Amino acid sequence: MQDKRQQTRFKPDPGSFAQLDSSAEPSEFKPDRLALILSESYGGVGLVSICHPDLVPGSICTVKTGTLDPIRAEIRWRVDLDGQVMKVGLKYLS
Repeated sequence: MQDKRQQTRFKPDPGSFAQLDSSAEPSEFKPDRLALILSESYGGVGLVSICHPDLVPGSICTVKTGTLDPIRAEIRWRVDLDGQVMKVGLKYLS
């Protein structure tokens, strides 16, 4: 079976977080939620966050991780861990 991952994942520094904006426009970045970073790669990021109905596979958002500028990203997958917490995978679009 072929591994779906095309890029190496990196472990983030402990306590690293991302800021998310459900808007798809990085030029008007106004974060409306925070998430802990699980893994990072050059092509995307894995996050843990409070469940939110806007963060579903296929939706576009803007994310800012660490010192990087805000970037558009697509929600590629989502796993609800319970009724309040979820894991999501984002693929950078630019």
